[in-house]
Amino acid sequence: FTDTRETAFTHSITSAGATYVLTRDCRLGKFQDCACINNKKIKTKDNKYWWGGCSENIKFGEVMAKHFLEAIEIKDAPTERIKLISHNNDVGRKAVRVNLRKQCRCHGITGTCSTKTCWRRLPSFNEIGKYLHEKYKKAKKVRYIKRLFKTKGPKGLKSILRKEQTLIYTDSSPDYCQRNASVAADGVLGRECQGSDKNLERCRKICNSCGLKAVDYKEIQNFNCHCKFQWCCKVKCGLCKKSVCKTKCVVSNSAKIKL
Repeated sequence: FTDTRETAFTHSITSAGATYVLTRDCRLGKFQDCACINNKKIKTKDNKYWWGGCSENIKFGEVMAKHFLEAIEIKDAPTERIKLISHNNDVGRKAVRVNLRKQCRCHGITGTCSTKTCWRRLPSFNEIGKYLHEKYKKAKKVRYIKRLFKTKGPKGLKSILRKEQTLIYTDSSPDYCQRNASVAADGVLGRECQGSDKNLERCRKICNSCGLKAVDYKEIQNFNCHCKFQWCCKVKCGLCKKSVCKTKCVVSNSAKIKL
């Protein structure tokens, strides 16, 4: 196994996803012995609102996600890798907790909000993904020395503590522009994309990041249409055509990849 920056992100986003789903399903009553947290009404120090309502049971999501994922991921792994995976999984779980939103309901005479009751709610998972993507960009390469992960700092080696919530990795990333069978990377040359304008724009960025040229073109594709059930027992379809917009990565003069 290689533990690259991308591996660290994958572990963290998987851990966050498990925590998110388990926490959400707990609130929805999908588990027999779990429910959202009914807070006793506690007034905030600034007297602006009361904590109450039914907050997300984030602790349940964190505990169950840790138990489930690490039982699978760290089985028979060496100590160094166990600690590395556990660290990045923790970053993912905490990403859900720190992004919980405050949701409130007003009370009082119609049209006023003299009193508010507030509780914690999960954000969209897209927000958590963006948060972890920023962590990915700031991830630190480390070495495992005397049971601690250390990274190079301006004054020498510095220990990375779990409370810092930094993604860590031990191996440099391969060149994903090049085809590399050892890491199941197909490379970028010849990559074809289709779909929405947003998807095609992402594809163009991938091409350009490897010094390749993105070529847009249209392709006529056949598909089944006007399907009808015939007695008995067949489905008969006509053949229709549609025009599909596609993008392909091709060689340019500034290509970084070896042909």
